[in-house]
Amino acid sequence: MYRDRVDFVVVHIDEIHALDGWSFEQIKFKIKTHRAIEDRLPAAEILQSLDDFSLPLVVDTMKNEANLNYGGLPEQMCVVLDGEVKYIGGIGPYNYNIEEMITYLENIVKFSQ
Repeated sequence: MYRDRVDFVVVHIDEIHALDGWSFEQIKFKIKTHRAIEDRLPAAEILQSLDDFSLPLVVDTMKNEANLNYGGLPEQMCVVLDGEVKYIGGIGPYNYNIEEMITYLENIVKFSQ
């Protein structure tokens, strides 16, 4: 809907349900806590390989800079415009508001035309 005017990106961060951390039986992907970037990259590749995944994917540093700066754990939707954070939604997956995000994007697109 907005892909012709807005760039979307997914940032892969810490593994929230790691096998050696806070895990549960029904977890689909059996991934351990990322100890090095060599652990994080294959986990990101699993995400990127999912059939319905079509967005550009980047991987957070091992210092977890994106996660710490944007409150990404477990999920977060943000709008960054010209290097400045303009919108941060509620923490997902249960507390963000897609309609609010759409309204915000529509206002940005309207003002940038």
